[in-house]
Amino acid sequence: MDIVLPFDSTMDIVLSFDSTMDIVLPFDSTMDIVLSFDSTMDIVLPFDSTMDIVLPFYSTMDIVLPFYSTMDIVLSLTSPWTLFSILTPPWTLLSHLTPHGHLSPF
Repeated sequence: MDIVLPFDSTMDIVLSFDSTMDIVLPFDSTMDIVLSFDSTMDIVLPFDSTMDIVLPFYSTMDIVLPFYSTMDIVLSLTSPWTLFSILTPPWTLLSHLTPHGHLSPF
């Protein structure tokens, strides 16, 4: 699934089983995502965006957050992840049972 949401968009997504999702959210967007089982997600959030993500089980997530974005992430079980933060947006990262057992802000 490839999704592009321009301008003032609101998106709620539930992806279960073996899903692949690429998302681009420009301008003032709000996105709530739940990824279950073996999912892969690439997200680009420019401008003033808000994103809440829950990634249970074996999920892989690459995120790029430029400008002033707000992101809340919950990573459950053994989820590998990569987080790129540009221009010091405020964000909160919550992790439960991650493989390495530690998180470090940039």
